[in-house]
Amino acid sequence: MAVLGDIMGNLREELENIFKGHFQVICLGNEDRGDDGIGIYIGRKLGNGVILAMNTPVNFLGKIVREDPHVLVIIDGIDAGLAPGDIVVADERIVKDSGSQTTHYQDLSDLIHFLNLSGIDPVLRIIGIQVKTTELYGDMSPEIVKSGETLIEIIQGIIRGGNEVP
Repeated sequence: MAVLGDIMGNLREELENIFKGHFQVICLGNEDRGDDGIGIYIGRKLGNGVILAMNTPVNFLGKIVREDPHVLVIIDGIDAGLAPGDIVVADERIVKDSGSQTTHYQDLSDLIHFLNLSGIDPVLRIIGIQVKTTELYGDMSPEIVKSGETLIEIIQGIIRGGNEVP
């Protein structure tokens, strides 16, 4: 697990390990709920090939199965009791064991279950940004946007270095 501001060098290193080989990025979020829209914000900026799943990642099961990625990267807001804007990189086991969760946790559990039933078993990595507020029709908090921009910059730099979002 890496938290922005605490071990920034390790965050970049972890992301470099994630974004190599055959990977698929799924961004989750609800743009009508303030900071919960951060995953979609990041996905739109990353561009082509990113799945903007909004609140329903299971709706993209067929596309994921066809792609059969080695690594499935989920980007979403999280509620882990951290400082707003902290960035966490984890696998699904760490998220479940720590009590932290993406704001779309149940849908994520369903997605993993259905992928396994479909015969693919990608390595799952969750990149989460600690939300501050998910108030209906609220704006994203400045610290959340700043962390999102940092992630976008790092991921785009890694992708330009040789890996591309499929």
